[in-house]
Parts: sequence; C-alpha cells; structure tokens
Amino acid sequence: MLLALATLSNLHIFTWDVDSAYLHSKIDHDLYIVFPDSYVRPGKVTKLNKVLYGLPEAMQVWHEDLEETLKSLVFTHLGRNSDVFLCKTAAGITAIDTHVDNGMEICLSKEEELNLKASIQKFYKIKE
Repeated sequence: MLLALATLSNLHIFTWDVDSAYLHSKIDHDLYIVFPDSYVRPGKVTKLNKVLYGLPEAMQVWHEDLEETLKSLVFTHLGRNSDVFLCKTAAGITAIDTHVDNGMEICLSKEEELNLKASIQKFYKIKE
C-alpha cells in the first residue's frame, strides 16, 4: 500500500537490508546453548551474548532493537501489529516499512533519503 502511494505521489523510495541483523541484538536475559556433537568441543555449554538465527526469540529481540533505534531517530511506531514507522519532518512525513531485516523508506526528497540512510548506518551495516 505504501509503495503504491509513494509511486502515485512521485515520492523517493529507498530500500535496504541490514547485514547480520540478528547479531546486533543483545539478549536481556541469560541464555545458554550446548555445542553440537560435530563442534570442536561437543557437549560444552556456553552463554550467548547476542541472539542467533534460528532461536525462537531472535525475531522479537531484533525487532525491539530496530524499534529502539528508529525511536532514537524520532520515528513513531504506528502500532503493535504494524511494522511501519513515521517521522514528521519540516518537508512532510517520512515513512519506513520494515519486514524482518529489510526496510523501505518513503520520503519527499533525495536529501531526506540520504540523511536517513546515513543515520541508520550509524547503527547498522546496510546493503541497498
């Protein structure tokens, strides 16, 4: 829906993918794993400092990290069941739609696009 509105309104669209997204998220509780038998130290237990792909809580922890980052950039989360974030600027409104580790930014100018891209890169390595 946002993409259609952006296209019809001739807005700037920028898409990005966060590199190793889940590894950016810190766990707020103790979580231990047992090394698989094929690993150099089979049977050893280790404490995780960050989430790993495949863990049940990985998606939630990553989304909380992303939401905290976007809020620090003055974006407002549209709602609990939405992955859309909005930011009111002097030129209008900038929207970000997220899905897992991908984002799509919609804004009025190339300058806003470049500013937001630079801001996000302060927190995450992104691929266009």
